[in-house]
Amino acid sequence: MRHKMLFTLTLLGGAWVGVLMHRDPGYILFSYKHLTVESTLWFALIFLFVFAYYLGSSFVVASISSPCLANYG
Repeated sequence: MRHKMLFTLTLLGGAWVGVLMHRDPGYILFSYKHLTVESTLWFALIFLFVFAYYLGSSFVVASISSPCLANYG
């Protein structure tokens, strides 16, 4: 029962975010010297989330496989 409720809430939340994305995509402009990057707000947020997840998981894997921890195991 709990899984069905969680699935339903996740589905409704995703639909709500989808409606928000469709109504107002937002706009982000980054500029540095002669380089400019334009994006929608939602794409930039998803990109930053995936990038942060990649960096975090890389850090955890590097920390676990560090030779410094081999002496403590």
